[in-house]
Amino acid sequence: MHNIKQHYRKHFGRAVVYTLLALFLFMAAGKVYAEERNPVVKIDKTSYTSSGTEVTLRLWMFNDSNPFTNYSARFTGEVNLYIDDQVVIKLNTIWSSIAGAKRETIFTAFTDKPVDINLDGTNVGTAQFQDLKYGQTCPYNSNTTEISWYTVDLKLSFNKSFSYYGHKITVKGKWQDKSSGSLVEKDVALDNDINGFVRPINMSAQPSGDKTMFTWEKQGYNSSASTDGKWIVYKREGDNNVKLGEVAANEQSLSVENVLFSCSNDYIVAFLPDACKGAETVCGLTTSIGGKAHQINADDICQICGHSFFRYHTSDGNKVDISGKDFGAKVVSHKVIDSECVIEFDAPITRIPKQAFNNCKNLTGNLVIPNSVTEIGDQAFAGCTGFTGDLTIPNSVTNIGISAFYNCTGFTGNLTIPNSVTTIGDLAFYECTGFSGDLTILNSVKTIGNSAFYNCTGFKGKLTIPNSVTTIEAKAFANCYGFTGNLVIPESVTTIRASVFAGCNGFTGKLTIPNSVTTIGNLAFSGCKGFTGDLLLPKSLEAVGIRSFNKCYNIQTINFQSLPKGIDNLNKKTVSLSDDSYISDMARGTVNEISYTRTMTSNWGTLVLPYPLTLTGNEPYRLYSIDNMTGEELVLKQLEGVVAAGTPCVVKRNGSEAELTFGNNNAKLNMAINDQPMDGMKFCGTYCTKDVTNGYIIAKDCFWNVEKLKGVGSVTAVKVRPFRAWLDGTSANAPAQLSMRIDGSATGIDAIDTLNDAEAEYYDLSGKRLDEPQRGVNIVRMKSGKTKKIIIK
Repeated sequence: MHNIKQHYRKHFGRAVVYTLLALFLFMAAGKVYAEERNPVVKIDKTSYTSSGTEVTLRLWMFNDSNPFTNYSARFTGEVNLYIDDQVVIKLNTIWSSIAGAKRETIFTAFTDKPVDINLDGTNVGTAQFQDLKYGQTCPYNSNTTEISWYTVDLKLSFNKSFSYYGHKITVKGKWQDKSSGSLVEKDVALDNDINGFVRPINMSAQPSGDKTMFTWEKQGYNSSASTDGKWIVYKREGDNNVKLGEVAANEQSLSVENVLFSCSNDYIVAFLPDACKGAETVCGLTTSIGGKAHQINADDICQICGHSFFRYHTSDGNKVDISGKDFGAKVVSHKVIDSECVIEFDAPITRIPKQAFNNCKNLTGNLVIPNSVTEIGDQAFAGCTGFTGDLTIPNSVTNIGISAFYNCTGFTGNLTIPNSVTTIGDLAFYECTGFSGDLTILNSVKTIGNSAFYNCTGFKGKLTIPNSVTTIEAKAFANCYGFTGNLVIPESVTTIRASVFAGCNGFTGKLTIPNSVTTIGNLAFSGCKGFTGDLLLPKSLEAVGIRSFNKCYNIQTINFQSLPKGIDNLNKKTVSLSDDSYISDMARGTVNEISYTRTMTSNWGTLVLPYPLTLTGNEPYRLYSIDNMTGEELVLKQLEGVVAAGTPCVVKRNGSEAELTFGNNNAKLNMAINDQPMDGMKFCGTYCTKDVTNGYIIAKDCFWNVEKLKGVGSVTAVKVRPFRAWLDGTSANAPAQLSMRIDGSATGIDAIDTLNDAEAEYYDLSGKRLDEPQRGVNIVRMKSGKTKKIIIK
């Protein structure tokens, strides 16, 4: 600018001479232009860098009149620069001669000093005039050869606080024009557009699965807005922008992992022009979302970003180290907020991981597990002795791991195992002695682990074990002596493990053990001195452990319906057997009372018992052993007095069909059966259902040949029911002795058929008619007219 001044000062005289001469010639000729000469403002160039924007405006202003009298065209008064229709600077403050100046002051009043531009109260850059020229042509006038124009450039240097988006630039003032011969005055507004770059609008974020999708729309100042660049998404953390990702200009979305998104943070999407590479964000080409408080529902999940929260308290206010722990979702932050420790996750958590808070002695207050958790891992809170309130386990949890709450002595109140839990792990609540209310186990639990509630002495009220439970492991409730009332073992349980209820002396009612139970372990109910009444053990019971009911003082009698292994371990016991009873060949000892009951017809059957039977002769039945068999006769021997345990017998009911009971007191058990040899065969017995593949059985009051029965259909064996006898084996003359009669053919043993013939007549050797067979020789006349002889010893 200094050189320009020197140049014009040097040649000022020459210019004035030429100008005066030209004006004189025009005036002498009385020249008047045919049209007005309006000012023109055009953008000469625009450039962008990461530092800002530079725009050069070129102004054309006509001036061709006597410099010492009037002017043909000029600005009068103030001339202002507008940006987006806001006045940002008075151009007269930069160059006073832009309006109301005489010709000779056009150059002398020119200055290159920049002036600050303020937009909306913010300094956005500077403005300065430069490169003033006279005698120029104007390409925007119809007579492009006129040299009566002077031009000046207005350089606008904007910093980054001025948006890279498009803008409207206006030079506005009052213009006076006499070039057409008459004076014209008017307001002129000379508009130009800076096209700028596109910018984002309407940004949004939508979590989906393990991703969050950012989307936005593209907006340009006009159709010529540049798209030379790319989109970048940032997360605002404190005073820093953390880049999450970028996409090309023709895309308008970006996916990131959920852990990177939280609605409480600001998120920015910016368009970065290629001309501004390396810049973090570009002013004006951005939009943002977020910075709002989480909208948390009752499940502690934000309804905006989908993040979940786990809250806990510590006595010292410090966070617990959870590094490396897998909660089923990624940790977004772990902070102390208003004395509460808060872990924020990118999604609902699904587990409290193994040893997550193991042995954290300073945990305090209540413990609320979020509703999204399905698993509480092994030792998750083991040894956390500082809790001082309730424990709330939500309906989402399906598994409570081994030692999950081991020795958490501070919990109080009730404990409810929700109806989602299927497994309570070993030692899960071991020695949680602080509970002071009910223990409620809802109907989904299948397994209660070893020592799961061991020594939880504070529980009160009735204990209800739901029908869903199939396994109760050893010591599960041992020493929980606060329970009261009855105890019912559900029918879904088959095994009662060792010491499972040992020391539970608070029960005050009856103990019910269902027909499903097959095993009762050692010391299972030892020390449960509060149970009252008689105890009925099921027919299914196969084994009972040592001292399983030790010190159960108020149980009057233990009534077995089976003969299990270990029955000799118990006192005060009675046994009531039926065909459905389980009989162990390892049953031993003496029982106070024992009986076997069966419904029998008035005809013949068989019997064998694992205990001795004392006959008085007044029984409503007769017992016989088989003494001898020949082709013509069957010799039976009536039994009297004590029938030894394990003796196979033929039994004859006296009278009509009735339920018979074969009982004894203080009877010693003997599970061995004394088979009786019989002409190459054996008269055998069984205490359980047995498949017989040869020999003869009594069924429907007849002896049946097993081999012939096997030949019918797909039969491979014939079943003999418990406490019954049969003839086992074969002999050379067996078919002759035991000919059978089926469908009119020989189907049964003649002697037995005779006894079973409803119309048979019985006589003694003197010919006297008998009502029924008696000891000695019996002559039997059958309906067919055939006569047989039966000897009963």
